[in-house]
Amino acid sequence: MSSRLPPPLVGVTPFEPADDPPSDARILVVGGTVTAFVVTALLERTGHRPTLVTGRHEAAISADVVRLSRSTFDALATVVPAVDLDGVGSPVDRLSVASGVESATLSPVDDASPPVLVERRELRRRFRRSCDSPQRQADVTSVRETPDGVAVSFDDGSRTTFDLVVAADGPNSFLGTLTDTVHEFETGMHEWTVRTERPSSWDECLWERWDRRALLSAASVSDELAVSVRFPRRPGSDSDPRGRADAVLDATDDSIATVLGGRIPDRSTYRLLPDPTVESTWFAGSVVFCGTAATPLGWAGGLDTTLAVEDAMVLASSLRTAEDCTAAIEHYARDRRARTLGIREATRDDVQSWFESFVPDGEVSLCVDATLRALDLGGEFLPSPRG
Repeated sequence: MSSRLPPPLVGVTPFEPADDPPSDARILVVGGTVTAFVVTALLERTGHRPTLVTGRHEAAISADVVRLSRSTFDALATVVPAVDLDGVGSPVDRLSVASGVESATLSPVDDASPPVLVERRELRRRFRRSCDSPQRQADVTSVRETPDGVAVSFDDGSRTTFDLVVAADGPNSFLGTLTDTVHEFETGMHEWTVRTERPSSWDECLWERWDRRALLSAASVSDELAVSVRFPRRPGSDSDPRGRADAVLDATDDSIATVLGGRIPDRSTYRLLPDPTVESTWFAGSVVFCGTAATPLGWAGGLDTTLAVEDAMVLASSLRTAEDCTAAIEHYARDRRARTLGIREATRDDVQSWFESFVPDGEVSLCVDATLRALDLGGEFLPSPRG
């Protein structure tokens, strides 16, 4: 799916810290994602003291660069003021896109605030450093509903009961596996990400190219490029995804293929991503899912951090105002279900999936126009002369 700019935050207005501590709900937040740290920080701000657990052997979370809309970046600084975001992001001052045989270069509009490129690893590090709640590194081995709450067992043999468990452990959620709510991977996507030296001739801030076979993207980070290669998984049989990735790069004459030497480097990080069109899972009993653990839609199109911030805000607000955890979960799920339904409908109405053909054969002149519509630039960029 094309990497559209994320929509603005909606729903809950940023709130002030609680005057009086809420009920002493026992809350466990699981995951090493940005989502987990945002949830923890917001629960702290509303008077809770959650326990944050980061898995020892979590599926690799790529240390790539995420593109945030300015509204999301500003919201992070507003709703979680304890986290220092100075210098953590850089504005996108140039965006190049290509589809088929055509391409276009875009520049920010003079009176618009361009989106921001943020390194996930650095963002997680700053959230971790600012959290006052108990933190530990452990793997969750089982979750079980009991009359007293959710009994959670860890790999060190310990067991603790919580009133609420927040699963924020990414699209390959292990908590999703334990609760039998995993997303569909049969028609998902393969993804490789890698950092590589930025050539001296490279002057793009953000670059994308996609066609029916694959999506390639690159973001400039200091003297490096954060490169991502994605392509759809073949239903039924897909025994050599790395070979397919190398074949895609070998057949691509773009500069990214040249930078990578025509193949996926051995040091690349691999993830199998679920199909972004499948239904979201918001809770299973007293286990609540947030971010890309809840909806595969999140990682597609730069939506993951925006929706993660929204999830955290809605969940924290629900726990603050609802009568009990059960009512809070119901309110949270109702709000997020409506939000993602609206995004899916807008996507189906306005944007074709990136691995489908943008235009019929023989109408390649429409490729760039379709590409720009897919980007949903929202007035932040203007086309420059086409490449």
